[in-house]
Amino acid sequence: MLKCTKAAEQVEGTEGVWEAQCGDDTGVCTISFRNKDLADVCKVGASIRMQNTSVRMVKGYIRVVVDKWAAFKPADEALEFEANAKNDVSGVEYELVES
Repeated sequence: MLKCTKAAEQVEGTEGVWEAQCGDDTGVCTISFRNKDLADVCKVGASIRMQNTSVRMVKGYIRVVVDKWAAFKPADEALEFEANAKNDVSGVEYELVES
């Protein structure tokens, strides 16, 4: 169960890829999807139910990817918590360290 903190926008330089920022009371992350209809679900403050997604690294940043197998729909009830935007796990760049 998530709350949308940043509305869906098309990723610059791509065709058919949108990203939004969603989270819970522990932190937020960037959600990436290709289905334009999902952009309508991602409005600031919207309560969302997300299931069966995957995580991918895109240029060193974490992205939660909503594909055809995932459920990404408005929640049945409005969520009462505020998303913790101070802890943005997609805002940190990671690099592969070989041992």
